[in-house]
Amino acid sequence: MSTGILLGTLAAVGAATSAAGSIAEGQATKKASRVQSDILKQQAQRERQQSKVDADQFRRRQSRLLASQRAGFGASGVSLTGTPLAVGADLAAEIELQAQQILSGGEAEATSLENEAGLARFRGNQASTAGFFGAGASLLSGAARAGRFFEEDRPKVPGDAT
Repeated sequence: MSTGILLGTLAAVGAATSAAGSIAEGQATKKASRVQSDILKQQAQRERQQSKVDADQFRRRQSRLLASQRAGFGASGVSLTGTPLAVGADLAAEIELQAQQILSGGEAEATSLENEAGLARFRGNQASTAGFFGAGASLLSGAARAGRFFEEDRPKVPGDAT
């Protein structure tokens, strides 16, 4: 076997190996990105659940505080009409507002995690596409290198312009 054919074959094999590596890398990155995306989606779901639990616990704690306050008013002979009633109503409204803020904070964090999940999936898809483009580039440049080696080894014919 001549040197040109050997070198051309090696260039072609090298290009094929490089192309396979590019595709495998892109697919591995895509798979890892999908796993990351799934984890982020699960975290978003847990964040929503946790903010609901936190808001419910906050309401219960504040409800016990209001009940204790009313019992104290009653024990001291204060009537639960007029100003004490208005204060209790204002406090109950403030408690609900704070509970809604807890839920809103959890929803904002969950939305952020879901956006990250979408971005991770997008990056994985882009890596996969880049892997295929890299494979194509490796094959084309390898074919060009192999062609030069084969061309150098081709017998020269008198009068041939190449």
